[in-house]
Amino acid sequence: MNNYYLSSLDYENLEQVRNCKIERIIKYKLFKKAAFVKIDIPIEYDNKSYDHVFLISRHKGFDISKIKSFPFFVYVCIIENGLINVDHKIVAQDFENIGSGELYESEEAAIKHLF
Repeated sequence: MNNYYLSSLDYENLEQVRNCKIERIIKYKLFKKAAFVKIDIPIEYDNKSYDHVFLISRHKGFDISKIKSFPFFVYVCIIENGLINVDHKIVAQDFENIGSGELYESEEAAIKHLF
């Protein structure tokens, strides 16, 4: 799958540029999608460290599985019980939002927050 770079202008704990590898796209609700990603630098949140998070589009009409322009604005979320069980149907209430950020197609663009 695709590699992108995650950074944030809004959240200090997400400001550091992280390489993200999309491992899979999951569907939740009707037509909504989230990307399950591995990040190279874990995110510290609530005294825990996360090297996998979910990225969900912040704007209606944008699809995380079909990124057409950058930066791509995302919510960064976790699911408290950890990795997805493929037998469990994900619902929006399963996600806990831990911040918001932007995906960039290059590390340089992420460092400079190029729009």
